[in-house]
Amino acid sequence: MTKTLFHNFSLFDGKNTENEANAWFVVEDGKLVDRGTGNTPNADETVNLDGRFVMPGLFNVHSHLTSHPDKFDGGFDTSEAESAYYALHHLRQLLKSGVTYVRECGDAYDTDIKLKRLQAAGVLKHVPELQPSGKAMSMTGGHGDGPHMAYLTDSPDEMRKAVRTALKNGARVIKMMGLIPGTRILHQ
Repeated sequence: MTKTLFHNFSLFDGKNTENEANAWFVVEDGKLVDRGTGNTPNADETVNLDGRFVMPGLFNVHSHLTSHPDKFDGGFDTSEAESAYYALHHLRQLLKSGVTYVRECGDAYDTDIKLKRLQAAGVLKHVPELQPSGKAMSMTGGHGDGPHMAYLTDSPDEMRKAVRTALKNGARVIKMMGLIPGTRILHQ
């Protein structure tokens, strides 16, 4: 197991309001095992970050990876190949922007579930960690009622069956969309 020391950077750890100057951390077997400031420990390899800033990865907790990037269409008019392309493109953009974890909230063709399988198998790399939802739950005529986008559920039994199917397929989040387009929620 190789220990790698990263040093010479300012750290924002998300717990303190101030950056820690002259920070360092040690990674072993892909895991952070030590961190501090000032004097550095010995390591097998060293990486000088030349005064850059380091912070924990960001979470995106509401994403629709298969949607077209230039318009909000929900992915209704895309093929499975297009949906996979958009999802991979979005994942790479998210990682470049500092997002290291994505909770998906409904996409076409269960694309995120399929990508998660590839990620778990070690085939899909250099993208954020995924918590997939697959297709959303929607009522007939409701928000999400589009080709390849949702399980259409119009009764409690249909909902139970759809949720069980989604979980069996690999969903870890169940997204429900119940509004009929054009309706408003009235607050009392």
